[in-house]
Order: sequence, then C-alpha cells, then structure tokens
Amino acid sequence: MNLDSAKKEIWELDKNTKLESIKIDKTPLWWFFKPTLILNTLPNSFQNFDGITEERKKTTPEKLRAKITSQILRKYILKNEIGKIKLRKQKETHEKDKLLLLTYSNHMKDKVLRLQPILDKIKEDKKIEPFLLTADLLSNRPEKTISTYDHTIYEYITPKIIKKSETVAKKISEVWKKTEKTEMQKSLMDELNFLLSKETLELIFIYYQASKSLIKQENIKEILITADTLFIDRALIAAANFYNIPIISVHHGNPGTVPIEKVDKICLKGDQYKKNLEKTNFKGEIILTGSSDYDDILKFKKPVKNTNKQILIVTSPLVQDGFMLETDYNNYISKLIKEVSKEGAEITISLHPRENNIERYQNLTKDYQNVKVIKKLDINFLYEELNKTDVLIFFGSGAATEAMILDKPCIYIDLFGENNPYPSFYKDTEAVIKLSKGDSISTAIEKALTNKELQSKLKREREKFIEENCYKVDGKSTERIVKEIYKSLKDGTRNTK
Repeated sequence: MNLDSAKKEIWELDKNTKLESIKIDKTPLWWFFKPTLILNTLPNSFQNFDGITEERKKTTPEKLRAKITSQILRKYILKNEIGKIKLRKQKETHEKDKLLLLTYSNHMKDKVLRLQPILDKIKEDKKIEPFLLTADLLSNRPEKTISTYDHTIYEYITPKIIKKSETVAKKISEVWKKTEKTEMQKSLMDELNFLLSKETLELIFIYYQASKSLIKQENIKEILITADTLFIDRALIAAANFYNIPIISVHHGNPGTVPIEKVDKICLKGDQYKKNLEKTNFKGEIILTGSSDYDDILKFKKPVKNTNKQILIVTSPLVQDGFMLETDYNNYISKLIKEVSKEGAEITISLHPRENNIERYQNLTKDYQNVKVIKKLDINFLYEELNKTDVLIFFGSGAATEAMILDKPCIYIDLFGENNPYPSFYKDTEAVIKLSKGDSISTAIEKALTNKELQSKLKREREKFIEENCYKVDGKSTERIVKEIYKSLKDGTRNTK
C-alpha cells in the first residue's frame, strides 16, 4: 500500500462502521484521533507508519509488546493526568475578553517557543488580554513542572466532568468492541484498542468538557494554535467549534502531511506552503504573513572565518514519530558521523525540539572528540549555530529554510524515497544538494565547499526558494499575524465548519 492510499484509508477509518455515527456534541468521534496514526504520535511499541505502508507484519515479540503497552499505558496516562489536577488551583478569573494561545510544556523555557513575539505584541497593544494555556506532555510526571505554568487545562476539570466522561467512555468503548472490523482496522488492532479504550476515550471527553468550561469561564473570544494533532489540540478546537469561537493557526510545520480541519484562518510562511495546503481542500482562509520566527534572523547574518570545517546536523523526530525503527536510525546516524568525521570537520548535532532522547546521540558520538550534541529551544541560539556552520545536513527539518536565509549550503538526505512521510519541499527544489540513504556524504560536502559552479547555482536557487517559501523576510511577520488576529476578533464570526 502506498503512502497516499494508507493516509486516506486511515483518515476515513470509521467509514461504514458503527463508529461513523458516534459524535461528541457536533464533532465525529474519529475526528479526534485522525492524525494520531498517520503522524505516529503513539509510543514506538505500536505499529509505525512504515509498517502500514509496506504491509510489514509484526513479529511475535512486537505483537506482545504492543498488546502489553496498549493495556498498561492507557491506564497509566489517565491516572497520571488526573493526578495533575491536584497540583493546580484555578486563578481568579475576570470578565475581560481574552485571546487563548495554546503552547506546550516542552516549548516553555525562558521564552515561549514560536509564540513569544506574538505574545509580546499582544501585550504591548493591550487590545485584548492574552491567555497562555500550556498543555503538559502526557508522559510528564504530575510534580515535574505543572505548578509553574500560568494556565493549564487541569484547573477546569471537575469531579462532575470526570464522572460524566467515565460513563460516556465506557459505553462507546463497548460499541467499539462489538463493531465488525475492516481489514485496515484488523491490521491496527493494538493501536485502535488503545485509542478507543475506555481510558483514552475518558481522557478525550475530560479534555473536551474542560475546554468548554475554560472558554465560558474565561470569556475566550478567539483561539490561536500552532498545531492541531494532539488530543488537547483536538479537544480545544472541538470546544471552540461548539461555541462558534474563531480559531486561527500560525502553522509551524509543512501543511499537507494531514488535512487541517475546523480551523478558520491559517497564517503561512510562504506561497509554496499555500499550494500544499490547497491540495488538501482546506476550508478556511489562507493568509501569507511570513514567519514571526524569521523577524530577527537577518541580525545573525554575519561574516564568519572558521579554522576547521563546521558541519551542523539538524535532526528530525523520526524515531519518536515512528517513521523509522530505532535500530535503523541509530545505525544510519553512526555511519553518518563516521563518514563526516573523516573530513576533519567539527560536527554539531542539534536536536529537534520534540526529540526527548539526547542520550541516544551522546552514546552514538561518545568516541568522537570532534562532535558535540545540543538541544536548545532558543531560536536565536539556533541562528547563531546556523551562521557559524559551513554546511547544514538535514533530513527534512524546517531549519534548512533558515539556513538558506542565512545563505548556507544545505545537504538534504532523503531516508525514505517514494514513501517519504514529509511534504516534498526540499525533495522538489534545486536549492539543496539531495542525497539518498546510500550516497556519499563526504563527496557532497566537498562539492558544496569547493565547486564554484555548483555554489553559484545553489545560491541562485536558495534565493528562489526563499521567495517562494518565506513570503517576506522583513522583520514584520509578527505584525502581519497580529493584524489577522485582530481582524478575526473584529469580525467575530467563523469562516468554516
């Protein structure tokens, strides 16, 4: 089964089954889970997307591990989330109109990743009060950092909500158990038994009902999101839909991996992103604003003289998202480091913000004195690293666009070929040197640094790529995004259903 066919079938997994008729208020039940299997946001012991597209059958140990994970994890997650309620007390509310901005616990450091410029501008303008809601990771222990955030969903969860959610979840879980399964459903039984278990359904209902309470109690007039795939994202979107509250998305990634639904307006980085999104039949309004992340980037474009070659490798959460098996990924990274090290280069590995296993890379590189591994959420730190590098190596990360803005040569390693789960921005452009999994990286680095003809071509193509994908890099993207926020507030109506 090819990638597009598998996506379509998973997207419509409830079609012609009993699940199709089940709704939470106005929202179909399966809508809450649609992106989960395609984007592999389940734990790694479940089926990864490669296994679905390649129709690879699970081994007996894999089946056992998935079954055990399904049974234990759903109980742990629910208990863990309910445990967080005890550590939160609702702050005194007031009647001011509010703009809810949704962020995540792994995005909270000194600044709020991807939202800080927008948050600062909203505060400065004083036209509406910002309400920063932090979604805690499901895996976080209750006492970890939950007490430090301004607002979370947990202070809106009441005993009444929990009791009601438990009752409804039990009924729907029983319906799933008795549903006659399609072939695709049979191939994903462990995954679906986890998602449609009483515990996971209860968690979805709790998030949804608490989101409704939050919107009413806090007088939320608009919601700003940067993603729409996690359980909390979906619950908040569905609650906003119920109350007819406008939703605006400042999309970080590459829209097109999965359709974006129930969002009124989306602010995009550039025209190519718009074309990708239009292919998915997006119903809302598409606005080109550029990325607020790029507003300060040109300040970091400074001349650098390196004594040794500087190679920056930016990773993607390929294992965490289930796109690659951990052993395959580790083997490739080890091979990559070994080959690049022969060039006498100093290597920096910068982890994707969602990757949570820095120890993996530290273990893989412990025998190399010329390699350092970093994970920092500060975008300015990334820009400093990009400006210092001579060549960027990446597997699909958006950091390549930022490197091109800083006029750095980029080498894109396509680890998947035809069934690449990422949109084809970099695969289709001539602005990067493209390699397959087995190609020589050292040869590509040498060409990038010494071949004058290739350097001239890459520079021209980088300028073309930036024009197509970045709209305007003029330091005013935040202003354009905030202007769209105010426009939606003024209109007060939704553009889609």
